[in-house]
Amino acid sequence: TMRRKKIKDISPAMIQGMLSDLLAHGRIKKEGSLSVTTVRSVRTTLATAFEAALDNGFLVKNVVKKTKPPVATTKREIVYLTHDEIKRLLKVADSGQYYDNYPDILDDAGCVYLIRCYATAVRLTLATGLRWGETFGLCWKDVDFGAGSIYIHNNLQDGQLKQPKTSYSIRKISVDKATMRRLKEWQKQQSEYAKAVGDIYSNTLGLLFTSINGRPVRYDNFRCRQWNNMMRAASLPEGCTYHSLRHTVATQLLRKGINIKVISQRLAHSSVAFTLKTYAHCMPDMDRTAAEAMAGLLTDE
Repeated sequence: TMRRKKIKDISPAMIQGMLSDLLAHGRIKKEGSLSVTTVRSVRTTLATAFEAALDNGFLVKNVVKKTKPPVATTKREIVYLTHDEIKRLLKVADSGQYYDNYPDILDDAGCVYLIRCYATAVRLTLATGLRWGETFGLCWKDVDFGAGSIYIHNNLQDGQLKQPKTSYSIRKISVDKATMRRLKEWQKQQSEYAKAVGDIYSNTLGLLFTSINGRPVRYDNFRCRQWNNMMRAASLPEGCTYHSLRHTVATQLLRKGINIKVISQRLAHSSVAFTLKTYAHCMPDMDRTAAEAMAGLLTDE
């Protein structure tokens, strides 16, 4: 195995074999494969380490560069919500009844806080198409209530606010009036909760959405404790993740006939071509809509 080899004796074939092994059954805590994205990241990290060894004279060549990164053989199907599913999700999130012990938790200020917090976050994500890290990385100073817009320049990762990787992810987008009113209401509720619990709550970053003690939300905690329960309670389709809300916004806007460039910029895609490539196959009925639109132009009636 590679762990018994000196770095200078490691060959491209060994690394390629390791990458294939990780792709097939690389999970540690339980059996299963690692994603292509994860294995590609492993290769990138390894290449950086070998490059450093090369620069410091420990190697004469970077053998990792002689390997090929794994590629996805099948594209994961995009899951997005229908109008009825959106309404069911919002109703479930607002009610808080996705908690198994719902009647009991109503006396717990922290649980009520989280119900309101996550319901507002889900509503905002469905209104804007933000990524999870963008939604939960928003600060109150990024909300312009007067203009009805929000400024996205942070991405929450591992409990820390980080700058987005690409410049086009930094943007200002408009938010509908009803959602802005919901944000204003939530700002008041958050403030009242902070005063009620005192020193237990410390939102030093001024985040819109926090844990019960004011700290940044951890995605895994949210997914396991809230999102998965919401998904089941609302009878959402299999494979629906929080990122599916972003897919939902894209497909619904395209179905409404919103300009593709506006959608692409709103979602911070790298290009209009990427938006079309990602979502065009989700709308098989749009070709019929186009045909009917042209028929209306050609008719004398």
